[in-house]
Amino acid sequence: MELIDTRVLHQAGADWVEFHGEGGESVRVTLAAGDRNRTDDEIINAAKAVLVQVATFGMADEQANARAPQAPAFTVARQN
Repeated sequence: MELIDTRVLHQAGADWVEFHGEGGESVRVTLAAGDRNRTDDEIINAAKAVLVQVATFGMADEQANARAPQAPAFTVARQN
């Protein structure tokens, strides 16, 4: 999927990141809002980390690391 647009939406209790591709594909990641002081860039990075985790779920560590060697660290958002 070649990304053409990324949108951050803020709702009560959650932040959503929508990734839109040129062929009409889209993926939405919902994150617990947690820290309301996060910037949109930080929220996007957290969503990307979730996608990497989903894409590599169930793979041996060596395979996962080979496919996503530059994956950002994932930080769990605090919930009040």
